[in-house]
Amino acid sequence: MLPRALKAKDVKAVHQARVTTRRLRAAVQLTKPILSGKPRREFSGALRRLRRTLGPLRDVDVMLLHLEDLRGGGHHADAVEWFSGQLRTRRAKLARKCCKKMSSARRLLGLKAWTTLRAELRDGESSIRRRATRAVPEQLAAFRECADQVWTFRRKHSVGLGPDVHELRIAGKLLRYTLELATPLGYELSPAVLRSFKRLQEALGLWHDYVVLGEHALRAAMDELLSLHHPQLYGQLLELARLCWVRSERELDRFTQSWARDGKMLASAILATFKQPAERDERRLSSSRAGHAGRNGDPGASGSDQNGETTTTTTRSS
Repeated sequence: MLPRALKAKDVKAVHQARVTTRRLRAAVQLTKPILSGKPRREFSGALRRLRRTLGPLRDVDVMLLHLEDLRGGGHHADAVEWFSGQLRTRRAKLARKCCKKMSSARRLLGLKAWTTLRAELRDGESSIRRRATRAVPEQLAAFRECADQVWTFRRKHSVGLGPDVHELRIAGKLLRYTLELATPLGYELSPAVLRSFKRLQEALGLWHDYVVLGEHALRAAMDELLSLHHPQLYGQLLELARLCWVRSERELDRFTQSWARDGKMLASAILATFKQPAERDERRLSSSRAGHAGRNGDPGASGSDQNGETTTTTTRSS
């Protein structure tokens, strides 16, 4: 997707390339202790440059998609048309900047460090599984704490400053990308759990989309001094921004309702899943010890290979 994304014309390629940089960042964070410092830093640096370059493009693409859905409302149709034009102009400038900024092969040279990192990941697979067993409960606890705070605040219809919803979304994204590594690491998450978590993430994602759309609409109106030069259009922009806020609140309500219904089940299922491989390995080790002792009459013998390491089989997924 990367060559197509850097030309900045393919909306899908921009999205997929940017999302992949986030997934790779989560993987690098999880496996950091077993990766060589210099290749890891070079690889992470290249990912960061890509993410920062493609991010604004993706934001504009998402806003344009949502504006198409809002175009049918007759009372703010002129505002949608005007703002869409502003965004298309901005995207053209960002596309030129993207092509110019990332044209140098030197800026992507760090991606070649993947050759070194890939070999280290293979050698450290068992260590990565142990680290995931520790990391997932920590990430889940952070997400759960934020989700409970948001749910409690909104259930009481409190006024004033509430918990940081953006922090909740970021915690959820980090957990999501780590959970996506579950199957390759030998953890079998239930499809029902993944679907429930996806619903939560979709609600938070749409909440964020509408918040960003409303903010950018207001900023564009202020930058162009619409209140002075085109007051009626300015009023439509205000109505459009309010509609975005209403929709963002609706998505946040959808999140809190899903969390109240499925939150405990999700947390329990995720925690149980990420204990399974360790418990399975322990059972295999115990069985191997028992079999070895039965053959040799030595109750203290262990079921290990010539290197003293217990052999386990992990199912991989592409």
